[in-house]
Amino acid sequence: IEPAKYAIDREVFLIAVGAEFLKAELNNITSNPQRTIIYSSPQDLLTKMPQLRTKICSIDSQGCVSHALDLVFVLDASKGVSRDNFIKVRDFVKRMSFQFDINRDLTQIAVVTYGGRPQTAFALDTHDSGVLILQGLEAIQHIGGPASTG
Repeated sequence: IEPAKYAIDREVFLIAVGAEFLKAELNNITSNPQRTIIYSSPQDLLTKMPQLRTKICSIDSQGCVSHALDLVFVLDASKGVSRDNFIKVRDFVKRMSFQFDINRDLTQIAVVTYGGRPQTAFALDTHDSGVLILQGLEAIQHIGGPASTG
């Protein structure tokens, strides 16, 4: 299945940290500008978590109480990112995970890394508690391969 069709069919939110020019490309994937959110920095995203949660929950009339939340973080672990910066990003994902109740019924987290080729560090159903998510994140290493994913 084509990734954009998958995202549209499942009403996926795409949340990115980076330049505003990404928004048009992400809008093409979701086909819904309300489901595309860009933050200028990781700190910007972290400080705006309450507003983000409100925005996500307000799109659907049933809100967040009746829906599970699956979060997939994609980390650049290529040689284009220094080991120190990779650790900073990984630590950011740890801080983000504290914002959610992790369990199979509410929120699940997955992590994909890339350094030449994408690799699933752990899937959505791998860890069912915040402690296990933190342990899984700590185990993720800097790959150092080429920045291109294909």
